[in-house]
Amino acid sequence: MKAFIDADIIPKLQSVLRRHSSIKLTLGCKANLLKNEEIVQYLFRNKTVTINANDINNLHSILYLQFEVLEDRIAETDIEGSDNVFLSFNTITITHMKNSQMAGSSYIELHTFIKKKKAVINIQNEDEHCIIWSILAALYPVERNAFRPSHTFNRHV
Repeated sequence: MKAFIDADIIPKLQSVLRRHSSIKLTLGCKANLLKNEEIVQYLFRNKTVTINANDINNLHSILYLQFEVLEDRIAETDIEGSDNVFLSFNTITITHMKNSQMAGSSYIELHTFIKKKKAVINIQNEDEHCIIWSILAALYPVERNAFRPSHTFNRHV
């Protein structure tokens, strides 16, 4: 399966990394397994990994490691007593998407129906202490402007 890491896939991923600076990548495959004298297709998939632009020169080794993890997962199904015997691969899929993590100080306006429930704490802050403000707002609720970090909370931060 490692032979799949050919000359085409690395330049394609490098191009995507140059465009987005960080991507999430998942490796998967469909494999034919023999189970109780019947050929059955199984889908195997790795956990998603994040690859940043500073890893652009290590893509080959990152993919190689992902293939090894996938092969190990397939081998685990082939252990004695499991009645599964690996036969062949059908497809190998590499899925990637832009990694767009929100910053700690990001504020997202809630939908009106959620706001009206008054069950969600959505602090409108401009620093990196989002979780702290939310916990303090839950511990020390205020009557007005609950979305603002209260001045009384400053002594806790």
